[in-house]
Amino acid sequence: MDAKTMKKNFNYMMLVHSPEVPARFKGQMKNQQVTEGGKVLLSCELSKPGCQVQWKKGTESLKHGGRYQITQRDTMCELQISDLVTEDSGVYSCECGNEKTTANVVVSAKFAEISTTCSISTTHDALFSKSNNHSKKKHNFCYIENRDHKKMKS
Repeated sequence: MDAKTMKKNFNYMMLVHSPEVPARFKGQMKNQQVTEGGKVLLSCELSKPGCQVQWKKGTESLKHGGRYQITQRDTMCELQISDLVTEDSGVYSCECGNEKTTANVVVSAKFAEISTTCSISTTHDALFSKSNNHSKKKHNFCYIENRDHKKMKS
């Protein structure tokens, strides 16, 4: 093969073996606010199928199993976290090569009903009042104890 033929073949080979275009994320994941005990589904879409992704919370890599369910079908990637606790709040990311998409997850605590007992001793009539503003329904309890130590709930 002479130099002219080799140059033609070399140029042709360069065109055939051009570098592959890397996958990109189609849009950003959505931030989510969820309640403790529930579950959250984070999803993102790649520009092409068959690419490896890595899910992370902050800098910690997440693995499939237990409360973490990681699935990937064609270009769709999903992370579902179940039995959420407030410590699950944070920034989650899906990474593919140098590309990355993130979402902030905020897990709000459930408020439990709290029972409080209070005793007041006095020579005068006494009034005890409690208000619970942590639930959707507002509960007001008033106890009046008279001199005969009889309690009445109103």
